[in-house]
Amino acid sequence: MMMQKLLLYKLYRSFGFPKSFPMNLTFGLTYKCNSKCRTCNIWKRKDFKKELSLEEIEKIFKKIGKGNLYLLILTGGETFLNRNIAEICQYAERYCEPKSIVIPTNALLGEYIVKKTEQILKKCRKSHITVNISIDHINEKHDSIRGIKGNFEKSMRVYKGLKDLEKKYNNFDVSIHTVISKFNYMDFSEIYRYVTEKLRPKNYITEVAENRVELSNLGDKITPSSGEYSRAIDFLIKKLESQKLSLKQAFRLEYYKMVKQILKEKKQVIPCYAGIASAQIDPTGEVWFCCIRAESIGNLRDEDYNLMSLWYNEKAKKQRKSIANKECYCPLASASYTNLSLDLRKSMRVVFNVLKSRLI
Repeated sequence: MMMQKLLLYKLYRSFGFPKSFPMNLTFGLTYKCNSKCRTCNIWKRKDFKKELSLEEIEKIFKKIGKGNLYLLILTGGETFLNRNIAEICQYAERYCEPKSIVIPTNALLGEYIVKKTEQILKKCRKSHITVNISIDHINEKHDSIRGIKGNFEKSMRVYKGLKDLEKKYNNFDVSIHTVISKFNYMDFSEIYRYVTEKLRPKNYITEVAENRVELSNLGDKITPSSGEYSRAIDFLIKKLESQKLSLKQAFRLEYYKMVKQILKEKKQVIPCYAGIASAQIDPTGEVWFCCIRAESIGNLRDEDYNLMSLWYNEKAKKQRKSIANKECYCPLASASYTNLSLDLRKSMRVVFNVLKSRLI
């Protein structure tokens, strides 16, 4: 089934048919945030429209239906500030049956996050649930980057609580996520050692700090230069290349190398399938192909909550043409992993790296 979908996406990008539905959907649950991160100004936003209600979100998932979504990423703001998050996950699984649901958190809500995650796990038995805890440094340095005193200590308590849930639920894991920015790239090896040697999560992932419309940080100097990022990520690449790799780790390895190339060359280095295989819905119902461009093709409230009513309109066609003409570029992680899976050369290299690592 997955190979069929990948073929459909490649055909649509090349020939404009057959029509297909995105397999990777990022869904914004709220713009509200209780962090004051140096890499993000979303907490300063005051221009909120009315965010989607639980009933509206249920309608959206119901109309997406089964057999379309592979990966659902819930995002914010702080995702757990949407008090309906457990019911939202339940509706996503009931109507869409995504293979994986990923939920990032800053961990500031403490024990509430652990309790809410267990509610999610009791409601969702088929989808694999991942909660990503943001760790951008250690102790006070983490608090300084995230803008809240005591954040690191809370993150450690939440991590411990979620690790206990890993033992109870086979379809759950807690991961650690680091945003590499101007404020921590020089200390990345220290962060890596702390996470991998002391916390030892099943998955440790990184991405690079980016300027995004939704984060209200356009113009802020947060993205490390190509050389600065290389200083951090080369350390991680070397670590990954020295160990046996899972398929996920091999994809991450290829992604990290690709980000280096994008930051250096400032262009698309492989075809982008945003608007074909991946999409994003913001908390008010606006539909974007990605959160970097954040150019709405319409609002779901105006289309009876039917994503497919917007998916092939004139705005969508214009954006797809722009993306295909490489008029934009970015290292956005959610879209990049989908793009990697659709690039034959990169996918073959991923498989090769997995096999090669088995000889280590």
